[in-house]
Amino acid sequence: MASFTVASGACVQYDGKMLYGTGTYTVTDNKNNYDKSLIDITAGNITMVTSFTNNINMTEQYTSVDVDLSLDKYNSIASHKLFSISGVNRIKLYTECIASGVNAGGGAAICFGVTGSTSAFIASTPVSQFASSELWIDATPAETHATYGSALIDQVIAGGIDIGYEISGSAPSGGTLRFHCLWTPYSPSGQVTACTTGSALS
Repeated sequence: MASFTVASGACVQYDGKMLYGTGTYTVTDNKNNYDKSLIDITAGNITMVTSFTNNINMTEQYTSVDVDLSLDKYNSIASHKLFSISGVNRIKLYTECIASGVNAGGGAAICFGVTGSTSAFIASTPVSQFASSELWIDATPAETHATYGSALIDQVIAGGIDIGYEISGSAPSGGTLRFHCLWTPYSPSGQVTACTTGSALS
């Protein structure tokens, strides 16, 4: 928790409450409140008593997973976890093809999503459509460039729901996808961890 006093005549809003008058106010130590406090301190509206101690971990962070579809741990007909999530986080995702997809058996497809909805982000896409240096934005990948809003999947996700993909049809025999993840904790326990074991999405 963080705390501050409010300047005479000022009124600020934190945690859904209007704060004004004398006394010390205690608020939740999260990114939203921290960002507001920077503005209010500059404006002279508040004076900090107890600093936001979690602010070092509130900056956007990066992790990624390379999925080699020639490996059994990644290409089995099942769901596969990419990122484990704790707490609440804002997550920005984009995927690039590092090596073109190979579908020797025919019928291999992949979708991208979350626990309980593996196609929430991108619907089932034939692995044979993946070409090196392209972005995987939708079920018909062909883009090598796109606007920020089109290229990124931007979500706020709560703990207990992880991110991953699902293989259907048949096991692909080649191709590599790099799943990029930019994440910012939106709660004190916010955390995103890359998973490279190919374990089931649950």
